[in-house]
This record gives sequence, structure tokens and C-alpha cells, in this order.
Amino acid sequence: MHFSWKRWRPALTAALAAIALSVTFAGPALAAEPGEWGNWTGEHVGSQALAARGTLGEARSGQGTLLQVWRGETNNIVWLSLNTGNAFQLTNPDGSSTATYFSPTVVPYGSNSFMVFHTGTDNRIYYAQVNADGSWSGSWTAVGWGQATNMAVSVTQVGVNSSQLYMVYHSANDDSVYGTYYNGYYWGAGQR
Repeated sequence: MHFSWKRWRPALTAALAAIALSVTFAGPALAAEPGEWGNWTGEHVGSQALAARGTLGEARSGQGTLLQVWRGETNNIVWLSLNTGNAFQLTNPDGSSTATYFSPTVVPYGSNSFMVFHTGTDNRIYYAQVNADGSWSGSWTAVGWGQATNMAVSVTQVGVNSSQLYMVYHSANDDSVYGTYYNGYYWGAGQR
């Protein structure tokens, strides 16, 4: 078999050009959109840097109040911040902290409140109402009907300024996905 350089020359030239371009232009990418800065600024709550394990959840009420929620970087506590103010937690009536292995979720509730959700270490789904002034319902309540998950939940407000919510979650027992509706007072049974 005879090897022909003429046949392989275009492919070799293209490969060398690709290597040269990748080496020439290698470096940090600037992911800015037009009109935005080309760098990132760290998130702060109060005077300290926000440090989270997992993702940061945010919701803005109909009145413009911002509530941020996250799982502590060095603990399993659900932390909150109103309008990027000092971080705080919602302790249980007995004074104990929340405990979760997953990022919490927050959604607007009504016109000037929020609902915060987290999956407890017992796989139950807990929620609490937080008002724009930082006051809250006073306890974490488990979603009923035996609804449980071993992951974070997704929740949305059903209509602007509504007290109705819809939640979707992965079953704690199998690979089913469930949805459940909150009418402003009670949770419905999970539907596959």
C-alpha cells in the first residue's frame, strides 16, 4: 500500500491550525452580556460574605421585598436574609435549628409574604410562612399525606399575589415524580 502525502496534507493542516488556535486563544472566558461587567461580585448578606452549600434560592414579593434562602456552608441549617440584610434562621419552638441535606426553596406567598421549604433529614417536606418584616408562622410544618422526598423540592406560586402554590418533588421511595396543590390552607395528596 502506498502512502500519499497529497491526500493527508489538508487534514493535517486543519488539525495543526486547530491546535494553534486553541493554544493562542486559551485563557479565561469573559461571560458578560452586552452592558454588563466582565466579572462576578460575591454575594453579601449584611456585612458578611454569603457562604452556601448548594444553591441560593431567591423570591421577590409583590411589594418588592427580597428573601434569600440557602443551606449553610458548614452546617445543615436553613439560613435566610431579607433584602440582603443580616442572615438569620428560623428555629423550632424548642430552640433547635433546622436540618437539611438539600438546598431550600422560597416562593412568594400572597402579596407580601413568602413560603420557605426544606427537606428534613427525615425526608419529610417542611414549610414555613415568612412575612416581609421577618416575622414568621412560628414553626416548621410538615406537608401531610405522607409526602416525602430525598431531594430538594420545586414550588411555584399559582398566580401573582396568590396564596395558592404548586409543588413538584421526587418520591423518597422510587423514581416517581409527584405534584401537589396548596389552596392557601391545606395541601392536597400527591399525584403521580
